[in-house]
Amino acid sequence: FRPVWLEATPKTFIDYVGIDAKHDGKFSMQVWPKGLSQNALVVTTITDANKKVISSVKTPVSRSDENIIVNTQVQNTKQWTSETPNLYNANVVLQDATGKKLYELNEKFGFRSIEIRYGQGVYINNVQVKFKGVNRHCFWPETARTLSNENQLQDALLLKEMNMNAVRCSHYPPDKYFLHLCDSLGIYVLNEL
Repeated sequence: FRPVWLEATPKTFIDYVGIDAKHDGKFSMQVWPKGLSQNALVVTTITDANKKVISSVKTPVSRSDENIIVNTQVQNTKQWTSETPNLYNANVVLQDATGKKLYELNEKFGFRSIEIRYGQGVYINNVQVKFKGVNRHCFWPETARTLSNENQLQDALLLKEMNMNAVRCSHYPPDKYFLHLCDSLGIYVLNEL
């Protein structure tokens, strides 16, 4: 039902990154390196939509580290909201002690803070948000549970055309491509874990 691929990685690579970018420009990222036989360096470069470098951070990694935290403060960021889906790119490079690139990945993200205030509701970037959306199943009449990228784009565009700002992914996680579409179009996603 979902795209499947085989990925060959070098012995030393980055297995996963988790980004937490707040609306005030605080950037924190957890990085899980794998297969380190020596100390290394993680170089994180953050660029805006025009590919302009707005921050660069070098973080040392010991070969015994299971994961590391990369922290920085980015000035004058454009916040991500449903109305203004501003996205940035984090280029993460794992280097050895000599500066040789061992592995590289890119992640899109937005600077946004999500808070649930008891008795008041959900706040995005300190502004209360009213969700207007629907439940969505990964289903298409002609192909059942097998959706093409075009089908997923049609679903996301239909939500925006109906003046909706949210979608609940019912009962299972959606394809990662659909999440990228929601990020780029400004759709809040309520996703079951």
